Amino acid sequence: MKFVGKSHLTTRTITGFRSLDLAFPMFSKTGEVKIGIPNNLPVLAYGAKSMGKTTLCMAIGGIIAQEQGKDIALRSIEGFDAEWTAAQLEAIGFDGKVRLAEGDENEEKNIDSLLKFMRDEDVAVGIIDSIAAIQPEAEVNAKSVVEVQMGRRAQITNKMMRHVTNLSFWRESPIAFFAITHEYKSYSQYEPSTKPGGDGKQYLSRIHIKVGREKWAQDSKYILDDGSFIIKGTIEQFNYGIKGKEFWVFCLANHGLHYGMSAVFDAIQFNVAQRKRGRIVLGEWSHTLNEMLAEAHAGNDEFFQPVVDALQDVYSVQPKKKDENEEE
Repeated sequence: MKFVGKSHLTTRTITGFRSLDLAFPMFSKTGEVKIGIPNNLPVLAYGAKSMGKTTLCMAIGGIIAQEQGKDIALRSIEGFDAEWTAAQLEAIGFDGKVRLAEGDENEEKNIDSLLKFMRDEDVAVGIIDSIAAIQPEAEVNAKSVVEVQMGRRAQITNKMMRHVTNLSFWRESPIAFFAITHEYKSYSQYEPSTKPGGDGKQYLSRIHIKVGREKWAQDSKYILDDGSFIIKGTIEQFNYGIKGKEFWVFCLANHGLHYGMSAVFDAIQFNVAQRKRGRIVLGEWSHTLNEMLAEAHAGNDEFFQPVVDALQDVYSVQPKKKDENEEE
């Protein structure tokens, strides 16, 4: 069969974070598993405050943009620390430009600027942080809170998502988009939580990632003594693959996402490495958490290479097996 006209495939980027790459599996016609994060599908990332949503999206966005040699377009409504953001992007190897969509009190115009950047073929990633912080013009200019029109933020968000869907189809090169928002407890007994910005963002986002934290060990805290922490992502929705997969990335204090420490935690999760008497053991490679953190802060990437190599043969989803009666 043939498609006549402009058609699209789901393209992917291998991030190098093993559990993250394995969290978006999709079977090919031959039964082989396609891995890597899709780089042309809108992503909705949500979670409670200070879980690492922005850190995760900026890092993934930087990896996608760096692979294509292109820029990132960012609308940071909540504000950000430029020095810390630069450190996080440099940690994953990004050396391009971050185009900031800002400069107007009218948030509608700032979002228009973001979309204009995303139409440029030299931009590979768009990020808005966050939907929950969008302040419509009607709210800014209102003389009283009673004048504010309810639902205006949802209208803006829905229009933005429709624009993203449209431009991602007609661009020559893939465009990734990360819409970040918060997650609150729902007032309704029928919904587990609520996410500001209306329902349209959920329908038009092909991937939903719930962002939370993970402990290094059962008896440890969510934040380690040096300030490092582990981000846990759960794929709540993936239109073209399997949902419910989980991944983990290690955020090293004053550094950003760290490949080596992430590989160690993945190795534990996949039973490639074992915990033994306060040490992580993989064959002859055996070290304590403090030893690993010291090497990570020192920038010794070679120290973690045995763990990274051991993970390459790990697949959390096995290829489909051909039916014995099926003809070759």
